[in-house]
Amino acid sequence: MLFDGALRFVRAGRVELVREKPDFEKLFENFTRAKKIVVELASGLNRDQDPVMCDRMSGLCDFIYKLLIEANLERDVAKADEAIKLLAYERETWSLAVERGAAEAAATHSTAVNPVASQPADTSSASGLLSRSA
Repeated sequence: MLFDGALRFVRAGRVELVREKPDFEKLFENFTRAKKIVVELASGLNRDQDPVMCDRMSGLCDFIYKLLIEANLERDVAKADEAIKLLAYERETWSLAVERGAAEAAATHSTAVNPVASQPADTSSASGLLSRSA
């Protein structure tokens, strides 16, 4: 949700950047809200889990924050576009990680609920099927 919010505000700020007569108050407000979300993303990192990944993510958040400042101050659409691209990529990455984690949790749960599923299956007929289809 944080990525979605940041993307929404950067995109709204970008709209103001390309207008013939931009509303500078809206521009500032949108980029400020996006920057606050980026700070929240960085401050929510749990260094105990994976310090290397947290350092990388923190550096990325710092870079995106800098892009947002420059896009706002310099009225630079390219910097806003780069921030959008990075936020969208990270959003997709985290969405896939959450889906994968949920699938792994579901598999662990189904194994715990149905211990028969965790036992090796009789693969004699399956091996024959695989060798014919290969």
